[in-house]
Amino acid sequence: MKSLYLILLLLVAQIVYSQTPQGHYEGALTRNGSVQLISFDFNNDKTTYDIPEIGYMNVTTEKIALWA
Repeated sequence: MKSLYLILLLLVAQIVYSQTPQGHYEGALTRNGSVQLISFDFNNDKTTYDIPEIGYMNVTTEKIALWA
């Protein structure tokens, strides 16, 4: 039983101290051989993205979901 409590405590500590993305990230998405440049700005209050080729600049996201 003690090991179960220890595992739960470690899990809660991991969740509490996990980091969220912060800063500016640039990259590219590929689909069907086409490359699309994209950049993200992660801030505490909002997240925005840019896709310069189609004229999207400083577009605010509604929901961010991160998964591995």
